Amino acid sequence: MIKRAIGGLLIITSIIAGMAVGVLLFLRVEPSGEQTNPYEYNIEEFRAVPADLLRYVETNRTQPEVKGLHGLAVDSADRIYVVGAAVAIFDKAGQPAGGFSLSEPGLCLAVDGQGNVFVGMTNHIEVFGMDGTRKATWESLGEQALVTSVAIGSNDVFVADFGSRLVWRFDGSGRLLGRIGEKDPARNVAGLILPSPCFDVAAGRDGTLWAAHTGNLRVEHFGPDGAGLGSWGKAAMTLDGFCGCCNPSHLALTPGGKFVTSEKGLPRVKVYDRDGEFECVVAGPDQFARDAAGLDVAVDSDGRVLVLDPAAGAVRIFERKK
Repeated sequence: MIKRAIGGLLIITSIIAGMAVGVLLFLRVEPSGEQTNPYEYNIEEFRAVPADLLRYVETNRTQPEVKGLHGLAVDSADRIYVVGAAVAIFDKAGQPAGGFSLSEPGLCLAVDGQGNVFVGMTNHIEVFGMDGTRKATWESLGEQALVTSVAIGSNDVFVADFGSRLVWRFDGSGRLLGRIGEKDPARNVAGLILPSPCFDVAAGRDGTLWAAHTGNLRVEHFGPDGAGLGSWGKAAMTLDGFCGCCNPSHLALTPGGKFVTSEKGLPRVKVYDRDGEFECVVAGPDQFARDAAGLDVAVDSDGRVLVLDPAAGAVRIFERKK
């Protein structure tokens, strides 16, 4: 009986020792005692940006005194607008040029050629003059709506709604003209997969719409009638792709029709050409806080790239290196 008990104890001891060895192998304990998990999501090697691909330099920044920074826009005169608990306006040099309060925090905004400021609230749009005069309040998009982006086209106002997983198309007066992004195989639209409320849109000068399809790590192209016109982008940790979850988080178009995108997780701002081919980096991960997110982007008439950096409480301005 005693021998059997001792034998059982030895077996249990051996099992425990084997499990410990397994754990040590899994964690790959180095001589220094540091534990490294081979299955860890490690992005450190992708933080570095080759010098020849970093083709922009930060030339200015402004610190808006606005809480809860969410959205960024530039108007035809290159004035800079930011929105959060209020709207703040700056001139091209980043000097204060106005602003106004809001009845509730704004989540995004866009400015048309007449100086009308379209502010996206949680479930609707409010339109203001530059002096803060409220010109219109559009109807609610519904209880589930969450407005994440507004883009002004040649004849349309496009409103991205994460809650409904689609883009609403309006005219300038708020009259609904259509819905874009709903699954419709007959029109080459597979439907939008949006795991988190990173859903940005940009309007092309030709009247078409570009939308960040974050669940598929790509950018979709739609006609104003909602027909699918194609897409570009790929999933990759390397600079030419989009990595992690819900990227690109923001996008904008340059005057020449190129794309500027930003990402979260591995925060970086990049430029792609008109066909969606990677061109260069505006700002790399080491230029942002590690938890940087909400990097809304805009481009002015000179091609300067403006980046909203909520973690730094700033609008950062980047110019192409000479």
